[in-house]
Amino acid sequence: MQYPVALAISLAVAHGCTFGNLGGYDIQLCDPNVSPDKDTCRQLPPPDACSAYKCDRVERRCITGVRDDDRDGDPPASCGGTDCDDADPKRSGVAKEACDGVDNDCDNLVDDHGVLTPKTAVTVQTVSGVDSDVAFDGGDTGDWHATFVQKDAAGGRCLRSLPLPAGDLSSTCTFLGAETSLSPRHPTVRTFGGVQGAAFVTTSACTSGTLAYRSALVGTFGKAALACGATAGASLPTIGATTLSGPALIAFYDAPTSERGDPVRGCAAAKASALKLAVVNGQATSAPSMDVPITVSSNVISIRPPSFADVGGSKLLASPTSTGASIAVLDTSAGVKIASTVDLPTFTGARSVMLSVAVDGATTRVALVGEIGCTPTQTVRLALGTFNGTGGLAMGDAVEISGAAGSVATQPSAAWIDARKEWLVTWVADGPRVLGRRFTSAGLAIDDVIVFSTTASVAAPTAGSEVYVFDGASFAHVPLLCGG
Repeated sequence: MQYPVALAISLAVAHGCTFGNLGGYDIQLCDPNVSPDKDTCRQLPPPDACSAYKCDRVERRCITGVRDDDRDGDPPASCGGTDCDDADPKRSGVAKEACDGVDNDCDNLVDDHGVLTPKTAVTVQTVSGVDSDVAFDGGDTGDWHATFVQKDAAGGRCLRSLPLPAGDLSSTCTFLGAETSLSPRHPTVRTFGGVQGAAFVTTSACTSGTLAYRSALVGTFGKAALACGATAGASLPTIGATTLSGPALIAFYDAPTSERGDPVRGCAAAKASALKLAVVNGQATSAPSMDVPITVSSNVISIRPPSFADVGGSKLLASPTSTGASIAVLDTSAGVKIASTVDLPTFTGARSVMLSVAVDGATTRVALVGEIGCTPTQTVRLALGTFNGTGGLAMGDAVEISGAAGSVATQPSAAWIDARKEWLVTWVADGPRVLGRRFTSAGLAIDDVIVFSTTASVAAPTAGSEVYVFDGASFAHVPLLCGG
């Protein structure tokens, strides 16, 4: 037991230093500016596991203090500090995260709050003859695709679903087959259980618009539709599936498509209508049927589709309301019924909302983004919350995130980036430009507004820290990575 002390004494004497006693070393003329491996004080045996000798910068002698081997000012976690690596001065609980592939701030995440930069867009597929709004959807499993209507050589309309990022565009229509007489509008596609379902509105035989459903099966199509005149009209449908063997849900607005033709220019003229929910039974068969829709809420003004999100055995359905926005919790355990509704008055003036849900360990996180007002004073708001899995949804107040009001701030969407434990929100602004911002799980802005594209007019963020965009001629994805 005496050997380490004797060795330390020999080293100290060799440097011309003196001792007051063995219990508290008093080494003079130490140098606080040398590297740790040449620090005379560090060569002395520490009094205990969480104490160490260090050179006092004023008196230039060895004194005892809390252990901090890498001299970054943060003791190791085992000694009351927050340093997760006391041998690396770049890592501690008080360090600022940097884009260097290292967990600088010791939160078990790499580059989560560092400065990220959009990289060059990677083209997925070029297209021509697009004759509808383009919609991006990640499905229930994150299988992303783009939905759009394309004119064919014979003058018909083809409803397509482009897989992303593969970009394999089939030479045949995905859903309509030989139904070239149809004029599909407001198309949307959702993937569930390996099968794709499509909802759209056709006006070829019904001027107010007929809600139609198709499922893509092997060698055939499953077809269902509401009868013309069954509702005041149909516009902006969206799909929420339960299970492959269960029903599909289609939420839509009971308004003619003519009132929802152009989301931006038609915003101020949009009239109030009812939000309705139709149930499609036998969704993955060749003969599905559509029930008479039920009313979820009335007096709704929305220029984009309502928004579904899946949470285990429940589904969330979000939409603007006359007093802001609301999220309905749908119970699909036995049929379909509205279990509860959460009203969000801080979305007053919303003309569209988009819902995003992500499982983060034991927590189910919920984000709702809203497009507030019409041009020239549009803004984007964000509200965050949690869902406890038994019907309990708790949401915070919405806050404005897009900066000063501009002439366009539309198509907001959000995605949870689990690798960095943060939300990525995007929207389309003047130009057109695709803009975005990153937020912590608590809703704090991580950085300033990010420019993803200066040509695209449609965008959607993904959980893979990239943004899908469409500029009118090509689909592409823009990675968000470290570096300039």
